[in-house]
Amino acid sequence: MIDELLTGSGVAAPRPEPEERLLDLLNGGDLETIVLHVVKDDPFASISEIKHRIRTSSPHSDAGWWRIFGILRQHGLMSRRARFRFARGRR
Repeated sequence: MIDELLTGSGVAAPRPEPEERLLDLLNGGDLETIVLHVVKDDPFASISEIKHRIRTSSPHSDAGWWRIFGILRQHGLMSRRARFRFARGRR
């Protein structure tokens, strides 16, 4: 078993980087899904950082501060503590 781990046989394919997964999602996702994905990747990001990340890597020009605020409030993710719990799967 140790030999298999060392040689790499039976190892799952590496997960894509968070930015690559975000770009894949941005091509066909709605804003709410994208915001929740960004929160899962970086639960300590502020609303402004989430907005900047979405606007720089997607065609969602409607990703304003108030829209993101509303999505976070709707899902109970206003505090960084709640976003961290959401990201860790405890919700």
